[in-house]
Amino acid sequence: MRLPCLRSKCLVNTEFKNATVETIRTKLLKIGAVITISKRRVVIAISSACPYQEIFVTVYQLLSQLPCPGMT
Repeated sequence: MRLPCLRSKCLVNTEFKNATVETIRTKLLKIGAVITISKRRVVIAISSACPYQEIFVTVYQLLSQLPCPGMT
């Protein structure tokens, strides 16, 4: 997914709706987290001190609802 598409579909109701690529990358994508992978799921544990935790969760939920290209 291209970043303009990410902005228009997932960040539209957030403070990042007009953010630059660099801002989205540094504040939303470059976060410290513990990732646990099991056979059935991937768990991403974000620090409770993360200021953008709610936005990250919203973006994740919206991304997971989008159709996956190439999958039917």
